[in-house]
Amino acid sequence: KGVKRPIKIIKTDTSEEVSATDAVAAIEKVISVDKVDFLVGTHRTESTLAMQDVAMKNRKILIVTGAASPIICERVGKDYDKYKYTFRTWVNSAFMGKAMFMGLDDLAKRVRKELGIEKPKLAVFSEKLVWADPVVKAAEAMAPKMGMELVGVWRPSAAATDVTPELKAIQTSGAHIIYTATSGTMGVVMCKQWGELQVPAAMIGGHSHACVKGFWKATGGYGNYASTFTGIGPAKITPKTLPFWNKFVKRFDEFPGYESSTYDAVYLLKEAIEKSGTLDSDAIVTELEKME
Repeated sequence: KGVKRPIKIIKTDTSEEVSATDAVAAIEKVISVDKVDFLVGTHRTESTLAMQDVAMKNRKILIVTGAASPIICERVGKDYDKYKYTFRTWVNSAFMGKAMFMGLDDLAKRVRKELGIEKPKLAVFSEKLVWADPVVKAAEAMAPKMGMELVGVWRPSAAATDVTPELKAIQTSGAHIIYTATSGTMGVVMCKQWGELQVPAAMIGGHSHACVKGFWKATGGYGNYASTFTGIGPAKITPKTLPFWNKFVKRFDEFPGYESSTYDAVYLLKEAIEKSGTLDSDAIVTELEKME
């Protein structure tokens, strides 16, 4: 309404990859002590679910920009009045699984055509986290339908520092393709050890850490053979995409990951606040629900 209303950013480290308890303590502090009006962020689903309950109890809008499990927003459908303050700017893992299957199907066709293997053997290698559950479940169901033989599923910890036993087991299984889904540092270890062990199976799927510049060096160059996808790339998707990418890289000497949709979340809030003319959560929810 013609008045400048500066947005103040309160940053807090939720430590959510390490502890859901710490994550809850962090979000309770910014609500009770820092008196924030809105919450934007999150990364690990297990912690996000706990933080989500705190935000909903306090009627605080939470825009999820990283955590990927469908459960987070399925809660809105099951108990709208409680969870209606939850939104997300990043796709869920069920959607990611479908996108990753496109690459898997293409690779299977190449194995048939170039290696003459009519029924490729598939190994599923995913960290043991909630977000990856639908990806693994879908892979188990889809492999036979896609003309592949599922030889096994391996799910080590997202923080594992050695996955040699799993990779050797995959090698013994005779797998031609390894379908991957990792978001933790284990993905870096996996790619490096895959190369060192010379496992004769092609990787396809997703590695969150492959989105960062240090991935290549950390994997000893074997990251060259990993595939992934992210929510933003150095392409002219919208008028803001390329300028954002270039400025981010210049400032941080790093590539922006998919969590950079945090940037969009702030502008979504700005627009919703302007349209509703208030900071009232219920009024802003109404406006956010109209947006894409």
